[in-house]
Amino acid sequence: MQYWTVRRETPFNGEWVGVECVLLHRNPDIWNDPDVFDPLRFTPENCQTRSPYAFVPFSAGPRNCIGQNFAMNEIKIVVGATLRRFELSIDESRPGRLRNALVMRSENGLHVHLKSRRL
Repeated sequence: MQYWTVRRETPFNGEWVGVECVLLHRNPDIWNDPDVFDPLRFTPENCQTRSPYAFVPFSAGPRNCIGQNFAMNEIKIVVGATLRRFELSIDESRPGRLRNALVMRSENGLHVHLKSRRL
């Protein structure tokens, strides 16, 4: 068993400790402007100085999600095919309301406008 001290607190033997991924992913000690969507945070040069456990959408370590590679490839194909055919814009009249559970999701959906691209 390994013990860690986090913010001057050490858990008792047998005590459970949970990691809230939403808070980890929005930690201002790790991320500049943590509430801003910035895909450039994940470029190879920006990831070099950051812990591999700073962003864990599929968990990490020996119990990592077995579908991670499939999910990442699937999202690249779907997003690429969508962006090739459509221009997307946010529907400002219907803002999303986030709900935290095991997976963060919107309570009322994600509303976007699709405009067909001329190919």
